[in-house]
Amino acid sequence: MSARIAYDKEAAAEAVSVSQRVIDNAIRSGDLIAHTVTAKAGSKVLIGHDELVSWFQALPTRTAS
Repeated sequence: MSARIAYDKEAAAEAVSVSQRVIDNAIRSGDLIAHTVTAKAGSKVLIGHDELVSWFQALPTRTAS
């Protein structure tokens, strides 16, 4: 099985267990870098695996109280 190198917004949200709205907001704010791929059938926003991991690891952490 080959490793995944990029995710669309829906798959990225699923991969880190958040809503697609959270991913959209992170892209819009510049916290998560996304790339647009354009083809004859339209365009698609993709998020690189390493970008998604870096963004996730930069999220605030919570410790048990």
